Amino acid sequence: MKKNRQSPQNVLAREFILEALLLLVERKKLQEISITELTVKAGVSRMTFYRNYKSKEDIIIQYLDEVFLIYLSEMQKIEDLSVYYFALNFFKYFKAQEKLIIALLKSDKTNILFDCFSKYLDSVFINIKDKTEIQFNQYNISFIAGGLYKTLIQWLSNGAIENENDMAEKISQIISRL
Repeated sequence: MKKNRQSPQNVLAREFILEALLLLVERKKLQEISITELTVKAGVSRMTFYRNYKSKEDIIIQYLDEVFLIYLSEMQKIEDLSVYYFALNFFKYFKAQEKLIIALLKSDKTNILFDCFSKYLDSVFINIKDKTEIQFNQYNISFIAGGLYKTLIQWLSNGAIENENDMAEKISQIISRL
């Protein structure tokens, strides 16, 4: 009988695996962490790991998908979402993911984060209604997604010295010039 991925046991196992990976990537590069080390830290079997994931990267992808879907859901609830408010929430929301993003940076795996940006940010921009009459076509969205990604990485790499309001203002000014 095939186990349901949404069964309480599988959900709990995935949470343990994620928590273990997040703890391990604070000390080691992702590629230096073995599946055995990860499963021992998580308190699950290798079979449980492979029932849920193909690789360590899959854990991060699934987690980031959940993070982006929650963020997207929050942004969609706001009726008149301005560029500034979008950027402010963006920096606040992803500051909470700082440890993971820095770990991805140290592991040369920020492409995982960029792929998630590419997958979800255009959905957010569809909902932005700003008074600046910015044309959000596919090229502007791609340009902005890349810029936000690089800005977020740079900001967190520098220790997030500027506050979220300052970052939102900078991004809002840049986007309004498009």
